[in-house]
Amino acid sequence: MGLGAYLSTVSETEHYDAEKKREEKEVVEKPHEEAEEIYEILTAYGVSREAVAPFVEALKYNPDMWVKVCLVPHVVAPRERESARSVDGAIFANVNKTTVHDGL
Repeated sequence: MGLGAYLSTVSETEHYDAEKKREEKEVVEKPHEEAEEIYEILTAYGVSREAVAPFVEALKYNPDMWVKVCLVPHVVAPRERESARSVDGAIFANVNKTTVHDGL
């Protein structure tokens, strides 16, 4: 079990590092496309494009933060989905266990 956790952590770290390197390159080489990505991320949460515009402009002067924001859908969002699957699995296992033990 410890080995699996270790390998999972190494894999996540490698994935994060690769995504970060890719985003750092894209912020420099494709700033317009990366700005559009920020608009897409935030407007998906219901924020208007007009409200997002000052944030996008500010990020252009802070490339490190720009990269961090661009990493959210690639690194953080999959973790949230994975966490939700774990919760779903735990709930299903508990319901199944209760059903079997209660003779339902």
